[in-house]
Amino acid sequence: MQISSSPSGLPVMIQGLDLTTLKSLLYDSSSKFPIKPLNARYSQFRIEKVASSPQHADDASPKKEIIHNCDDGINEPDQQQSFVVYLHNEKQVDTLVRKIEANHHVRSVDSSSSSRRSDRTQPPSPQLQVTSKQQIYLKRLYKEEQTPVLKRKSNSLLTYHNYDALTAKLTDLHQQYKNMTSLFSIGKSVEQRDLWVFKLFSNTTIGTPDQAAKLGYQKPKFKYIANMHGDETVGRELLLYLAEYLLAMYQQGDDRTRKLLDFMDIYLMPSMNPDGFENDDRYNANGIDLNRDFPDQFVASSLSKTYQPETKSVMDWLSKEKFVLSVNFHGGAVVASYPYDSVSPTVSNAESAYYSASPDDEFFKMVAKAYANANPDMKNSQEFTGGITNGAYWYVLFGGMQDYNYWSNNCFEITVELSDIKHPPESQLDSFWNANKESLLVYMEQMKYMVMGVVTDSKGSPVPNAIVKVEGNSKTITTDSSGVFFRLLTPGNYTLTVSHPAYGVSMNKSIELPSDTHFGNPPTAYFSLPSSASNSLRPSNPFFLNSKESIIVSSTTCNLIGCKLVEQHLVVNYGISDLYGGYGL
Repeated sequence: MQISSSPSGLPVMIQGLDLTTLKSLLYDSSSKFPIKPLNARYSQFRIEKVASSPQHADDASPKKEIIHNCDDGINEPDQQQSFVVYLHNEKQVDTLVRKIEANHHVRSVDSSSSSRRSDRTQPPSPQLQVTSKQQIYLKRLYKEEQTPVLKRKSNSLLTYHNYDALTAKLTDLHQQYKNMTSLFSIGKSVEQRDLWVFKLFSNTTIGTPDQAAKLGYQKPKFKYIANMHGDETVGRELLLYLAEYLLAMYQQGDDRTRKLLDFMDIYLMPSMNPDGFENDDRYNANGIDLNRDFPDQFVASSLSKTYQPETKSVMDWLSKEKFVLSVNFHGGAVVASYPYDSVSPTVSNAESAYYSASPDDEFFKMVAKAYANANPDMKNSQEFTGGITNGAYWYVLFGGMQDYNYWSNNCFEITVELSDIKHPPESQLDSFWNANKESLLVYMEQMKYMVMGVVTDSKGSPVPNAIVKVEGNSKTITTDSSGVFFRLLTPGNYTLTVSHPAYGVSMNKSIELPSDTHFGNPPTAYFSLPSSASNSLRPSNPFFLNSKESIIVSSTTCNLIGCKLVEQHLVVNYGISDLYGGYGL
């Protein structure tokens, strides 16, 4: 559901700029912070001139002083005046402030920052001042029209939950469904609040290969994370809705819900930034944007820095669990954004909008569309075609959690922006649930687009951390402790290659992922690596009996063990580094 104060969008009052400068800030998409998405369908922002200019933006209301639309072709003198511009979401409002700061070399001052405290029940003042010699003021008029948002201590739904209420609600759900849930903290925030994770599972398993069941098979893992930015609040509440809905529907015998929980484990993290929520702030209690705090594949310096406690806790959690698919929920727009958010340093003008495709770009577009298509407002977006966008094409950011999940932990994550206003009135929460309920379920069902693999040695023992490649795709994943892997793919025919440095060999297999694949029954490939490289030289080796399979042994490995290459069975001239497949040694 998109919230706006008028059919034209979110009104923002600006003083201290002339019309030419204001339009330049709004429409220059080649600048460092483009406001207007390059794939937008709307043609212009509505700009209105205020008849008289109050000395300060909050001295008088401009609502009855608007005299004409400045985009009507009326020629105005280039002088500093007061304007009301109608933006489409809060992301654009934030970007406008950043552009004013960057272009006029000034610093923004939030007038409410000095009074922030954890027990605040009212939202911060909407006044935001950008101060310089010419005194530029910007005021978010749309916030004046909102009913004050209360963070109640009730643990009932349809209200915002502060930290205590959130903890109580999760605890109550766990007590009610003890045999299907676990509640645990992955760490502490700066202000020592728990970073709660609520796990949903069932004791029934579907889609498990017989061979995997004997090896300690673990269900594929799915997660939703919200409230990474403390003032982006809708996702936090949606995950509480979702938890209660899934548990209740499962117990009622709902077939759709039972398939979800019988096939996979679902992890919900309603708030990654509980301090930010309590303090009505985007940032954590140290003033850091957590979505710029993760290691970045394109920024070498980010790999060795000190991370915020919330960031480090999530990083440690990701390294322990092999998540397969994920969403990071935000607010301030309505769109599903997919990797990459960052760009290679070789790209010129890297701060400008640039399509930064990952190796699995087609898959990410498919699942982003799946989420957007089930949400009418997102699907019919006037800003983003089909309600989706590549992250960097929208705006470039470094140190984001979405990219880190993918390139570092093999978890395919997208970012979903849920609401044009970051912190809408709680009276709208039910409408957001209705708009996103189907999308939440459909997105989890995208786990059907995977192939499963089981990797063992010749003795039948699991091979953990085996490297899995898809021919024609540079992204590699690894097996879990039971030798199982789950590889997300678009429908099609693929050749999979499995290797492990300790075995010195690789195996290839062909597999098909049908377009009409059924949830909970993924195609499965079995791989059995020989216990030693020398065993692979025997002509009787069963791996050579299937024409769709082959073994690759590096010449380096053969030289080390003194073996003789048998050309009809071995692919020569592979260096030992090829077997590591980018494993990061």
